[in-house]
Amino acid sequence: MSGDNTVSPQPNLDFWGILRRRWLILFLGLAFGISLAVFYAFVAPKVYASRVEVLVMRKDPGLPQMSDSQTGAAPQQEVGDALLATHMEIIRSPRVIGDAIDNRQLEELESIRSELDPVLAKFDHRRAVVNYIIEQLWIERGGQELAYAPLTFVAEFRHNDAADCALVLSAITESYQDFMAATLQDANSEATGLIQQARDDLTLEIDQLEQSYREFRRGTPLLTLGPDSLTKNQIRLAMLHNELIRLQLRESELQSRASILARTQNDESLQDFSDLERLGLIDNRDVERLALLVNVERGDANSDESFVAQQPMRTTAANTEMDSLLSLKVRLREERSRLGDAHPKVQDLQDAVQDVEQFLTAKRDAIKPLADSPEVRSGTLVNAYAKVIEKDLEDVTQRIVFVKEEIAKEESDSVDLVDDELRDQEIRDELFATKQLQLAVIDRLRQLNVMQGYGGFVTEILRAPEFGELVWPIIPLVLIAGLCFGSMTGGGLGLLIDLGDRSFRSTKEIESAVGAPMLGAVGTMKFRRHRGMDKTLSPELVVYHRPDSSDAEAYRHLRTSLLFRPGGKELRVIQMTSPNPGDGKTLTTTNLAVSIAQTGKQVLLIDCDLRRPRLGTLFGLEDEAGLSNVLTGDTELVDSIHETPIENLSVMPSGFRPSNPSELLMGKTFFEMLETLRQKYEYILIDSTPLLAVSESTSLGQKVDGVVVALRTSNSSRPETERAVQRLQGVGVQAVGFVVNDIDRLAKQGDEVDAGYGYEYGGQRKVNAYFRAPQSNG
Repeated sequence: MSGDNTVSPQPNLDFWGILRRRWLILFLGLAFGISLAVFYAFVAPKVYASRVEVLVMRKDPGLPQMSDSQTGAAPQQEVGDALLATHMEIIRSPRVIGDAIDNRQLEELESIRSELDPVLAKFDHRRAVVNYIIEQLWIERGGQELAYAPLTFVAEFRHNDAADCALVLSAITESYQDFMAATLQDANSEATGLIQQARDDLTLEIDQLEQSYREFRRGTPLLTLGPDSLTKNQIRLAMLHNELIRLQLRESELQSRASILARTQNDESLQDFSDLERLGLIDNRDVERLALLVNVERGDANSDESFVAQQPMRTTAANTEMDSLLSLKVRLREERSRLGDAHPKVQDLQDAVQDVEQFLTAKRDAIKPLADSPEVRSGTLVNAYAKVIEKDLEDVTQRIVFVKEEIAKEESDSVDLVDDELRDQEIRDELFATKQLQLAVIDRLRQLNVMQGYGGFVTEILRAPEFGELVWPIIPLVLIAGLCFGSMTGGGLGLLIDLGDRSFRSTKEIESAVGAPMLGAVGTMKFRRHRGMDKTLSPELVVYHRPDSSDAEAYRHLRTSLLFRPGGKELRVIQMTSPNPGDGKTLTTTNLAVSIAQTGKQVLLIDCDLRRPRLGTLFGLEDEAGLSNVLTGDTELVDSIHETPIENLSVMPSGFRPSNPSELLMGKTFFEMLETLRQKYEYILIDSTPLLAVSESTSLGQKVDGVVVALRTSNSSRPETERAVQRLQGVGVQAVGFVVNDIDRLAKQGDEVDAGYGYEYGGQRKVNAYFRAPQSNG
């Protein structure tokens, strides 16, 4: 029956279980906290508080305000948050507190003298009083929740004397109002003088600026004012630029005309042009000039006016006809190079060119010069026209150079004029800004003159200081604090004790330590001998003396768990052991043997605890021969087994106490005896020694069918149980289960066990009522 080594489980923080296990410590902690709170409430210094509420606002909301253009913000008739904060700082300032102390002789109050810092009071008594009052003075905004009032603040003074609270706060309030009135009066007077001086200075500055501006204007007669006005220099400069543009356009036109005439004279393809075609090169605007030149050449200034008048039309027609002829010739050249001379289209173009040339020849012949005038050739006329164009071009070029020189001169003069304009604007802006500032100063002076009659701000007392109210200690708060402190103290101490406690807290922890299931659970029992009991049997045999009790039922459940284990082998020889002495293994062994014997089975109970035997005492067999006598050969086996008043139950006591119990129990004789008894009895229960005390139990475990561990959680801790089980496992023995002999202790600590274990600790009275003694038929 080997098994793995058990591992101690890590303790879990079961707060509800800790509360049930350590409720007494928590209760003591709460009692201590409440006692401490009550004691503090009686011995703590009493603190009283007096309050005053102050309204801060303008005395006359209709006072004139500075305009938006002067202040940059909308006018405000009420005091803002910043100003209210300033008043809150003023009332608790050392200046105001010092005046209050001097006016009311507050430093002579005994209640204040007793609260001063002794070190500071020794060197500067007045400063110590000021510091104490400031420390005890609390300032906050007025109003509560939705009734928040931004124009009021509340001052509260806390002190150990209720009457002196109101006295000190009244002195502070009066000193604050006096300070505000005096400060505002001085500030208004000083501000009025400063503003008047500023007004006079600005008036003198404006006069100087105006005089300077007049002198500047006299020195700049060409300067004009206004955003749309232009100076003479600017007008002339604009005209010169326009003239330059016109001349440049005329120059381009003349250069183009001269280029055309030069190309006409030099191009051989144009040498065969007729006179009429050449006349078409003359611009219609120059016809009159050429006609005048021809008349001068003829010596006849009075030529035929009709001929002269028709000359422009003839020139236009000649230009059009020449353009047509040139277009036809260009097309003829292109088609001839592309199609050849024999192509019909080329022949058609040749015919068209011949027709146009014939038309122009006929027309030229039709135009006859004046009868008396000498003939002027067209070539001569065109050459004369080219000379005219050349002369005009030279003239335009010279005029462009001249205009550019004039523009450069005017632009140079304009630079000085721009400086004058900037200086003029600068003087006028400075003069305007100074006048605006003068207006603002005059307006502010007018406001101050009005405000001096009203006093500026009003500080109205909405609630005067009253007799101080007790603010500390507050009994409910002190009790709550005591409860919290006590619960934390008791809970923390209980938690530390519980974490340091290595005892079992639940049956699951025992199962984990033993490595086997729980077979039974028995509560703590008290044994009394009653009348009618067999005097040879101990009252501890509850299964025999009180078979209808819940304790007897718990042992019967243990019997069922052992004899009817599901899937396990039959246990006929059972060893009962425990980690330590006092775990109740003998009590469990005897009552289990009685319960099995009551089923009609032959049961032998052997006391193998040769060091501290108890079975003989329980059955009145203290002086009878027993196991040690058989093992030493002093007595026969049959003589060491004794019948008991309990049917089917026999007992082999320990006999005398030998000096070598371990050797006797580990010898061959004991194991042969055990095999002999196995043949005679159906069940053999062995009460062995504790595992941690001696080593006999570990050797016995190898020869029995099963080992059951009995323990009391109040007697054997978790580490001790683990070490005991490890000793069994060290020799290849695994316990089949365990029995708890003080299950009610685990119940008080918050453990829950199924009622099927035979001991319902959650409702003991109901269980005891169920197991009532049977009534007699009589």
